[in-house]
Amino acid sequence: MSFEEYKNLWVFVETEENEVKPVGYELLNPGRELADKMGAKLVAVVIGGKVEDIAKKAITVADDQIKLQIKETVKEIAESVNLEEAEVIVSGGRGMGSKENFALVEELANILGGVVGATRPAIEDGWVSKIHQVGQSGKIVAPKLYIACGISGATQHVSGIMNSGYIVAINKDEDAPIFDVANVGIVGDVMKVLPVMIEEIKKIKDAQ
Repeated sequence: MSFEEYKNLWVFVETEENEVKPVGYELLNPGRELADKMGAKLVAVVIGGKVEDIAKKAITVADDQIKLQIKETVKEIAESVNLEEAEVIVSGGRGMGSKENFALVEELANILGGVVGATRPAIEDGWVSKIHQVGQSGKIVAPKLYIACGISGATQHVSGIMNSGYIVAINKDEDAPIFDVANVGIVGDVMKVLPVMIEEIKKIKDAQ
């Protein structure tokens, strides 16, 4: 047997009373990623008795994980945005509270004909994809208008927006560093401020 035959990545899937222990399935996704990087095959070794049906399910789960990764990649491509050339950017930070609340950032950006931006924490929490990240580890931007929603103003983020023409910041913490660089600062609950802002902008647009 040659050395190359030893290079496959094995994931051991343990069973108990003919049921797979959850950790077994959980290991298949990172195992698939690692195997791909190694240029190797992913081998699921099912341990126990009467495991034929379980082994088939393990293969299905692995395939489902691959499909999920493909869908996520396609979604990011479909969402491709050009932050560097955007004239209006509405960004949300962890202060938005949840993915559902982050929809207000997207709505405001849409009304203004702008692009959605985000801080690293908001992206790490899974509220929006990484292509929207603004800051040192994302995109350095220079829009005519930058609206920061629920963003405290960490150095790595602020350094990415300093070339903006006009910065509006909304944060309930009056001592938030973002106010040091903002042209206009609104101290208040972003979840109360944004709906009012959106409504007023809609009225202005409807009147035009």
